[in-house]
Amino acid sequence: AAMIFSLVAVAGGILSPVDRSANECLAPELRFNVERLRVEHGYVCCKNEHYAEPRGAYDCDGACDPLAELEPPIIFYDSQCGIPLYRAPVGRSFEEFLTESHHHGWPSFRDAEVIENNSIVLYPSMEVVSACGTHLGHNLPDGQGNRYCINLLCAAAFEGPNSTVIYDSASSTAPSQRGSMELQPSFGHTLQASAILFIAVVTCSK
Repeated sequence: AAMIFSLVAVAGGILSPVDRSANECLAPELRFNVERLRVEHGYVCCKNEHYAEPRGAYDCDGACDPLAELEPPIIFYDSQCGIPLYRAPVGRSFEEFLTESHHHGWPSFRDAEVIENNSIVLYPSMEVVSACGTHLGHNLPDGQGNRYCINLLCAAAFEGPNSTVIYDSASSTAPSQRGSMELQPSFGHTLQASAILFIAVVTCSK
């Protein structure tokens, strides 16, 4: 994956260098045993549109399983502002949810597990962003429909004051977003988005 990042950057200067110290947006305490990822990968949630936490990092490459130890369904809260993002499993067994997530290396959610209005998908990059502006991951549809491939570090807040907040997509009270659902891309933006989606597919697929 690192080689692919380098090739894309050299080919078109598309991806800018990342600031790995940019993790200040994260809540002081996070769950799911992700504190070990904060220093090195916190930038993924805070100042990033392209990259992801390492594949398998959330379950220690199979050596740990912070999700399996919990009682389902599990609600995943935004690591920056604490709003609810996903509730899983819904419409499938807990084992099926864990198996798919382990298979891909990141927690993978389906449409029924998305808490409506608290996250959006930006087109054409397919980046998933919370209503607070936190980078969550990417939508990588497959034969079963949308699959939201999410960085656990970015959806690991404890239940708190904002745990029941659901934003009205038609309301002006929702925080401003990075980008727009009605994005009209230029050729350059389309090229960049294609490269980002290519990277996302490579790094967040089997």
